[in-house]
Amino acid sequence: MSIPTPLFSHICDFPDVYEPAEDTFVLLDALESEKKFIQQLNPTIAVEVGCGSGVVMAFLGNILQNNTLYLCTDKNPNAALCTQKTSQVNSQTIDVVVTDLATCMLPKMEKLVDMLIFNPPYVPSLPEETKSCNISAAWAGGIDGRQVMDRFFSLVPKLLSQKGVFYLVTIQANKVREIEQYFSDIGFSAVPVLSRRCGLEHLIVYKISRKKL
Repeated sequence: MSIPTPLFSHICDFPDVYEPAEDTFVLLDALESEKKFIQQLNPTIAVEVGCGSGVVMAFLGNILQNNTLYLCTDKNPNAALCTQKTSQVNSQTIDVVVTDLATCMLPKMEKLVDMLIFNPPYVPSLPEETKSCNISAAWAGGIDGRQVMDRFFSLVPKLLSQKGVFYLVTIQANKVREIEQYFSDIGFSAVPVLSRRCGLEHLIVYKISRKKL
């Protein structure tokens, strides 16, 4: 049985929030393909960075249906409000923090996050466009579409628990082989779990976790 897409018709009340699009649904499909693994992982704490509408975290709640602590961050205050509404209409309990990336979670949550999700702004853009706090922050990724995600990558080993897993959305233009090599160099494996062409974009969802000894 397929997992239902969370309700999000209320997003029309939040014009400054990124509406679920192809990249969102590719991420949902990737998480659904990982359903058995995620349920066995049984995360105590799950964090989504840059939650936007909150649809992805509500979808994760539909997969797990347990007592996981669901935390989201976004630097757009309207995205936080939209995620709270998404939580309510889908009978979920999702806490949202308005912050840049997830720096506010350290050091308090160091190595406590079992599941980390990031659908970053990945579209190549002018560097200054990454500084916005409105809807353009949802897509403008700076040089090679990598400026925002590169800033976050250093936080991943600090946040993830020993069994933790990180799901990351990228496009081919982000120089994904460099991303794979970056994580390999710091003791992680980055494995594509879903790849799909959507218009001009080639979307790839990675599953990133510590290498097994």
